[in-house]
Amino acid sequence: MATLHPIKPFLAKRILVTTDFSAFANTTLPMARALLARGGKMRLLTVVHPIMGPSLAGPEMAVPVYDPVATDHAVASARRHLEALAKQVRGVKIELAVLEGPLTAQAIVREAKQWKADLVCLSTHGRSALKRIVFGSVAMKLMTLYPGRVLLLKPGFGRK
Repeated sequence: MATLHPIKPFLAKRILVTTDFSAFANTTLPMARALLARGGKMRLLTVVHPIMGPSLAGPEMAVPVYDPVATDHAVASARRHLEALAKQVRGVKIELAVLEGPLTAQAIVREAKQWKADLVCLSTHGRSALKRIVFGSVAMKLMTLYPGRVLLLKPGFGRK
């Protein structure tokens, strides 16, 4: 007769939670908290795209240039938003990370690997296949690039 062993729930010691500050993205925090092992660490991450300004060469040269001042303001704003989100989660200290870069999925993967995340949590926008092709999908890119565990929550998760 075979012996049955209870299945232990997966609890992560290091969870990286990503957000783009959309209403649905922010709902991943409670799920991540539920999956965090006692004494575990959670990092809340967002990626800010570099802000491009008008060309310094004039209107005849329509080449945008990097605007460090506007980008710094965007990074500071993102940090304030992360701080407000982190206050919503009780019982765990959350580290905050704001990364700057044009490639969101690649930045998340790099951070997850460097921080040694056991789990990366993010939401999807629930786009159709055609919209994913046109607009791209951070979630799909992350799934193909990151070798570790990824939890994707789709819109409507948790609703009856």
